[in-house]
Amino acid sequence: MFSVEQPVWLIPLIPSIVASLIGLLLISFNRTVNRLSKPVYFLSATSVGISAAIGVVLLVQKKYFDDGDKLLLVKDVSFSDFNLQIGFLIDRLGSITLILISLFSLLLMFFSHNLMYRKNGYVRFFIFLGLLTSSMLLLVSSFNLVEICLFWVLIGLFSHLVRNNLYGVDQNLSKRIKSLFLLDRISDLILCVTIYALYKISGSFLIDKVGTGLENSLSFAEKPLSILTLLSLLLISLLIKVGELFSYFNSFKEVARNRNNAIFAYMIMSISICGFLLLRLGPIFYSAKNMLHGTIFDNLIT
Repeated sequence: MFSVEQPVWLIPLIPSIVASLIGLLLISFNRTVNRLSKPVYFLSATSVGISAAIGVVLLVQKKYFDDGDKLLLVKDVSFSDFNLQIGFLIDRLGSITLILISLFSLLLMFFSHNLMYRKNGYVRFFIFLGLLTSSMLLLVSSFNLVEICLFWVLIGLFSHLVRNNLYGVDQNLSKRIKSLFLLDRISDLILCVTIYALYKISGSFLIDKVGTGLENSLSFAEKPLSILTLLSLLLISLLIKVGELFSYFNSFKEVARNRNNAIFAYMIMSISICGFLLLRLGPIFYSAKNMLHGTIFDNLIT
């Protein structure tokens, strides 16, 4: 039987490879490529479809990842005295989210193809959508907090480009677009700074080890509110992203009435990635809950 455990890294990378190839062709042969709407749509949809198919086969072969089974592809990277493990981590939650994002990305491509066929920005839109899909899939399969932070920032950038091409540009909304873009970057900054602070306290970028490191940290015993503040900022950055997403939708609903299906598919993709990240970071929040409960209990006793 065909095994997908070795080429599992192709799931998030195939859409980005195809999108990058189309982008290079667009730069080299701008006028010609802009006329090739159907081939661009076919290549983009096929790349995402292959990713979804590999995800389904993986989920079935691993028997839905029973008993907490995980698929790991890890490599050690060293920078001077700094050591970091990078790679792919896929479990039941990750595999389901991979399939969900891939399927709704396909739906978004289908609806957008009908809406934007032979219009200006068609090829650009599919390039950005391929890169956005790939960034989401890479975040879902991230092994550590560094990868999560990097792909979270890329998702924000490509989301902005996809939305502008999907909704269209309205001069009356330009100031609001800039404000929402700035808010998105603030959310990214909060997430990155919080992750770095958690690393300094716990000594690890691995999610499970961060939770353990926080529980064993002297900083929590001395200043429990400092760690709880960091975790609150982590949650706030996710809520800002969700709020910014719905603000975009409300801003453009008047100029995008004929694009409800495409917008719905995009919203599901975005909400899925936010929900996944919240669940993936669950061990960190759970550790904080245990620490807070223990601290309150100790204070009551004393």
